[in-house]
Amino acid sequence: MKDFTVVAPAVLTILAIPLTFSIAEGIGLGLIAASALALALGRPKSITPAGYAVAAVFFLQFFKLWPFAG
Repeated sequence: MKDFTVVAPAVLTILAIPLTFSIAEGIGLGLIAASALALALGRPKSITPAGYAVAAVFFLQFFKLWPFAG
């Protein structure tokens, strides 16, 4: 795979799953990374709106922000 925007989130997901002992957290980190890379590199249409929504929910949950604070 020659496309960094695909490889980096995949590697992060593969490494995060065993390190966090959670499949959901590993996938969440991968989605957050993919969304951030797509926006940073100027290719926002490479991720669907549902992908951005799920990444936003994971971001809020990871950092204990609204509505997950408490």
